Amino acid sequence: MMNLKIIAGILLLATIGLVASVQAADPSDLQQLMQTKQCARCDLEEANLEGANLEGANLRKANLDRANLRGANLKGAILDDADLDSADLRGANLEGSNLDDADLDGANLQGANLANTRMTSTSICGATMPDGTRRRDRMFGPFSAFFGSKCND
Repeated sequence: MMNLKIIAGILLLATIGLVASVQAADPSDLQQLMQTKQCARCDLEEANLEGANLEGANLRKANLDRANLRGANLKGAILDDADLDSADLRGANLEGSNLDDADLDGANLQGANLANTRMTSTSICGATMPDGTRRRDRMFGPFSAFFGSKCND
């Protein structure tokens, strides 16, 4: 009877693992991004875009949840309203990009270039900033003093 419970537990964990892996980036969206740099509303969850040249890319409202963008060139990219929750952006070049209304909760921006980057109403709970500090507020930008609130830790 104990062996049956162990087997059932292993099967349950394997099933959960398979479901989780199904949520990865859509291969056709990934191909579209790399060929055209136009990928608004694309599903790029958990995509490996480490070191990719995405200068000027349109990623408006794209799902980049847990994506690896380490060292990527996103100079001038349109990322407004994008989901970058827990994304790895260490060393990425985001100079002049638009991150208005984006979700950067838990993202790692350590060493990233944010020069001239727009970040109005950007959520950055638990994000690691370029200098290595962690943010504890919900919004970044001119209205954060009025509408921003502390993160729920």
